Amino acid sequence: DTQGSELDIIKGGRELFKKVKGVIIEENIYRYNFGAPLHEEIKNYMDSIGFKLVGLLDDKQYNITNRNGEIAPHHEIDTLYIRKEFIKE
Repeated sequence: DTQGSELDIIKGGRELFKKVKGVIIEENIYRYNFGAPLHEEIKNYMDSIGFKLVGLLDDKQYNITNRNGEIAPHHEIDTLYIRKEFIKE
């Protein structure tokens, strides 16, 4: 959980990600942090570097108060990605 910088960290650690079998990522479905990637962007990037989304580990939905003082929906998921070469289909 890096509060919206998950994709930046993954891109910065690209060499490390070549050595791991799996990754758990907390992703947002709705915009929460300005400029932070949403689930689809992360999923597409993970696919491009050889990982497949294989599981939804947690699904959290609740309301938050945004910076304008308004109630807004918040939806985040914890996902599991496995390197494609380790998946037997």
